[in-house]
Formats: sequence, C-alpha cells, structure tokens
Amino acid sequence: MSWNDGMMFIMFCPLCVYHKNLTFFPDAVHTGDLVETFSTSRKQHQEDHRAKRSHHCPHCEEIFPILSKLKIHLKIHTGENLYSCTDCGKSFTTSRALTVHQRWHTGLKPFSCSDCGKSFTTSRVLTVHQRVHTGEKPYSCSDCEKSFSRLDKLNRHQQIHTGEKSLGIS
Repeated sequence: MSWNDGMMFIMFCPLCVYHKNLTFFPDAVHTGDLVETFSTSRKQHQEDHRAKRSHHCPHCEEIFPILSKLKIHLKIHTGENLYSCTDCGKSFTTSRALTVHQRWHTGLKPFSCSDCGKSFTTSRVLTVHQRVHTGEKPYSCSDCEKSFSRLDKLNRHQQIHTGEKSLGIS
C-alpha cells in the first residue's frame, strides 16, 4: 500500500491474475476516515473475487477464478504430469516448474544480485537474498514483535511461543 501524489491510494491485490493495482480516491482523505474507506473498498474487492470463483474442483473443495488454474490443479488428483525432466525423469505439472528444476542440472542461475553479484535460480530466491543488503524484515511475530527476513524463520521462531518442538531441520 502506498500514497501517490498525496491523494491516490493504491492497493496491490495478491488475488488478481495480473496483480492489478486497485486505485481509490477516497473522500475520506479530507475527513480522516481513510482507514475505514480503504477497508470497505478492500472488502468489496475481495467479495468480487469470491463471486468470480466459479470453477470448482470435483475432487476437493478448491475453487478457482479461472478455468486454466483449475486444469493445473486437477493434475494433482489425476497424477498427470505433462512435463518430464530429460536428465532425471522427475515430472512436473507446468513447464515453468520444469524449467526451474532443470536449472539445478545445468547450474544456470540467471538472476544476479546487483549489490554483491551472487546469482540465483529464481527471481524469488534473489528477492529473499536482497533482504540481506536492505535489512528488510517483512515477517513479524504477533506475540513479541520480533521481525524476520524470511517466513520460515518466523515460523521456527513462533515455536517458542506455542511450545512446539522443532524437528531440527534448517
């Protein structure tokens, strides 16, 4: 969420297929009711997503906003994997997953850190790595407010509060 030009409020929706920016010009900017206006707009947008989710999986309770996502999901139930690795035979439901997997065989790491030059197999791993340089810690513990750069580190930390025992896997 961010302010743009002092008036426009932008919300990035994680549910939109193309991560569409949702822009609002709330009257509440002048009345001080911005939080309530944004909350109402966000809730309405989420309801729109729920209404559009009309593709139901016949095997489980999953519902998808577009048919292509359901078709990919159905492969989980059928065991169908259309994309196989020629090096090891492992199968994948999407060509993208196969491409990322094949980078482990080839050693290809097309995503490089502009700060230190270290390379990574996916942009997601690069993004997580860059937090080392920026100090960003987007995951906060709701019990003690301690922050973490990675979600798995937060989950492991929260075991302190829940009393769960870690399996010792890091």
